[in-house]
Amino acid sequence: MPLSGVQGALRGLELDGLVAARSLGRTRVFQLNPRYFASAALSEFLRRLVEPEADLRDRVAALRRRPRRTGKPL
Repeated sequence: MPLSGVQGALRGLELDGLVAARSLGRTRVFQLNPRYFASAALSEFLRRLVEPEADLRDRVAALRRRPRRTGKPL
C-alpha cells in the first residue's frame, strides 16, 4: 500500500477520534485514543482478534520501535 494511502487513512481515523497521534522528533506516533467512547471494547476486540495468531503476535512484538537511521541499509 502506498505511504500516502496509509497517511490518509490515519488522518481520517485521527479526525474521527479513533486514534491519537503525537510527534516524537520528526516521527508521528499513533495509538488508540483512550478517550474514544468505545476504546475499551475496541481494544478487547483487537486483543481477541490476534489471540490465536501467536506468529502474528511475535511479528508485531518484533516491529521496530523507532525509525531507521537515514542511509542505514535494510
